[in-house]
Amino acid sequence: LTLSLSTALSPLAKAEEAKHTWKTVTTVPISGDLRGIYVSPDGSKLFVVESDAAAHNSSLWISADDGATWKTIFSKQTVINNVQISADGSKIVILVISYGQSSSQISTDGGQSWTENNSMSITTISPDGSLFVGCSGSGASGYTTHISTDNGQTWTQKGTNDVSCAGYASNNGTLIAQGNNGDLAKSTDYGQTWT
Repeated sequence: LTLSLSTALSPLAKAEEAKHTWKTVTTVPISGDLRGIYVSPDGSKLFVVESDAAAHNSSLWISADDGATWKTIFSKQTVINNVQISADGSKIVILVISYGQSSSQISTDGGQSWTENNSMSITTISPDGSLFVGCSGSGASGYTTHISTDNGQTWTQKGTNDVSCAGYASNNGTLIAQGNNGDLAKSTDYGQTWT
């Protein structure tokens, strides 16, 4: 802010300043390396990925009280590559890599229990968690979209695009894929057709 601001703008400037408040969270009880921080889309849950290279182990921690307390909800001899979280944090998909093979770990109860999915590489989930999006193929053959509406138990093959796997899914079936060169592909019909 500068002193030249008019008094009519001062309340707006003060409100603008007030919304940028930072708080240090120092209670994450990890002993390994911090490999990722995720927040549920509604902001109610914090997630931290811990990697212990010596033990070849990765863990996912959760806090539901702004980092005051933490608990481990997933720990396995694997590498956590990505985490997808529904808006309320009840559905969590972890993309893991073990011995060069990728799979997904799925929880539909906020991390209380996990199911392994080796049938599909899950790239994103919708904000409400009703839609899981998977992908197969590569740049040479195109990226084929697969959709699950039963938490990854069954998959329906949809269309193919030449940009990449979907990285975003809306609740209404709109999917967005972003390529390495800034290319975007969009589908408004659950991945059946792409533009």
